[in-house]
Amino acid sequence: MKGLLAAASTLALAAATPLVQRENTCAQGSKPPYGALTHSACPCWNWYKIQTGDGDCGKVASKFGVSRADIIKWNPDVSLTVDGTFYDCINFWPQQQICVGVTAPNPLPTPPCNADPPYPVGKGTVCGCKQWYKIQRGDDCAPVASKFGISSDQLIKWNPWLSADVDGTHYPCLNMWPTDNLCVAA
Repeated sequence: MKGLLAAASTLALAAATPLVQRENTCAQGSKPPYGALTHSACPCWNWYKIQTGDGDCGKVASKFGVSRADIIKWNPDVSLTVDGTFYDCINFWPQQQICVGVTAPNPLPTPPCNADPPYPVGKGTVCGCKQWYKIQRGDDCAPVASKFGISSDQLIKWNPWLSADVDGTHYPCLNMWPTDNLCVAA
């Protein structure tokens, strides 16, 4: 009974844990999206937002032609150990983002059209960028734009990957990842 109560407590905690933005610590693959589990595979080239009704890791695995074991290996945070008992795929909730593919696309995505851009640069960054800024922890669009004498709208126009839609709501400056590079003059 004690183990069941501990498992239920752990599940309640996991369900109440808010989704957070993850720092981009991976040098390859696609950037971890909002809601990505902390210890997902690096590099991960394909992310999936868990939907209500997905059930468990096996159902999602079959959607992407991979094994249940692959999903668990690429996303170890979906599993928990409670009182010494291992529960695989128990921390699996709608709106979480999980890695569902670690094989790089062939051919690899083409680099931005800028000559020698810094790495990493987000998808869709304006061509012909003349000045770059490396995002620092705590940065937000308005202060960064102001620092370079441009508007937030212009910053987002040159760096469209900064914007994201989450559950039908548009966030114009959600993807400010420390160490990513912004075009601040084109």
